Amino acid sequence: MKKTISGILFVGVLLVVGLYASGWAPRDLGTLESRAVGHWEVVKQANVQLGSAGATEYYFGPLMHQGRGRFIQRNGSGSGQEGSWKVVQSLPEQNRLRLEVEVMGSTRMVTVDLPTDGKVMLVGGPLGLLKATQSELKYKNAETSPALLDVDEVQERLHMFK
Repeated sequence: MKKTISGILFVGVLLVVGLYASGWAPRDLGTLESRAVGHWEVVKQANVQLGSAGATEYYFGPLMHQGRGRFIQRNGSGSGQEGSWKVVQSLPEQNRLRLEVEVMGSTRMVTVDLPTDGKVMLVGGPLGLLKATQSELKYKNAETSPALLDVDEVQERLHMFK
């Protein structure tokens, strides 16, 4: 009986971890910071980008205790670079965040608009969004890294349920 219960619990935990890791999980759209978390695809590339030129996908991990989240950018061939992101200023009344994005020792300040539906992210320069220079990203799924299973992220998400 004890082994059966342990087995059921193990399968349940494995199912939850698998659902989160695969990107099929409820999404929190309640705050601007939580709206940014996930896997984003570039729809329109402009002068202002989050990372280096040529990136076609971005992954934003949840903000950790230090206020920084994991950031990954990938290009069309699948190669990528990892860094971090943090919120410098939150302007909820405008659905706008000012972010500091660090990749490979290079830090960039950007402004992002995240409408309440969380389907699009508009990326502009540090002072705001000019239509001519903004990039547009489309939300793909809840994945926060291209790997199927990221142990640190799973532990952080499980910590939220305690």
